[in-house]
Amino acid sequence: MALEQILLVRHYRSMSNDRGVIQGSVDIPLQLGYRTGVDELTDLIVQEEGLTPAQTIYMISSNLGRTYDTADRMHRRLRDRHHLKSEHRFTEDLKERGQGVLEGMGFKEALPLLSSDPTLSPNAETVYGLLYLSNDVPSGERHEDVAERLRRVFQEYVQRLNGTGIFALHLISGMNHFRNLLTDGNILGDPQRPYEHYPNLSVVRLELDPQRYMRYRVTQTYGPPNHHNTVTIPLI
Repeated sequence: MALEQILLVRHYRSMSNDRGVIQGSVDIPLQLGYRTGVDELTDLIVQEEGLTPAQTIYMISSNLGRTYDTADRMHRRLRDRHHLKSEHRFTEDLKERGQGVLEGMGFKEALPLLSSDPTLSPNAETVYGLLYLSNDVPSGERHEDVAERLRRVFQEYVQRLNGTGIFALHLISGMNHFRNLLTDGNILGDPQRPYEHYPNLSVVRLELDPQRYMRYRVTQTYGPPNHHNTVTIPLI
């Protein structure tokens, strides 16, 4: 038994995303109006995936509000608007990677602590990319600790459930580390994969790889909905 299809969804924008502040494991609420954006994404997922009442859909998130509230709204939309069978489960093991002393810092303040390269710009893609690779942020969570708890998620949810799982995730520990674990068995990939920056409400679809036991392959990415950069990209 295992989830045959997994959708990784980055949570809606939080209050700190627009301010350019590193959140890590701090619990930051979503921006006002998130319900409309999440509803639109849920409708898009139902359309793209052809979800039917015959399926049970498992919504899985961390216990931090920005993923929990995203998942809870998706769960309610699937159930009340689309009349689908949906269960929402949450676990602390899916929380964002703790970033120690950098939590609460702006990108401009944090960048010199992560790199001495003067050509780098203090934006989200640069800073999160450095955080994805760094294993020595003071008081931060180390790669081996993130890997341990994400493996627990794999064992408890991915291996034990059957059907479709939708995971509402954080950017570093979820859309990157957890994706790599599912595809390669290593949170940094095998061989090492580069960091990928996904906009809020992006979707990555993974399906069981018939060539490898209990490994997944990315087959599509899409979203966010109603955005000028919205794309549907089939992957081979």
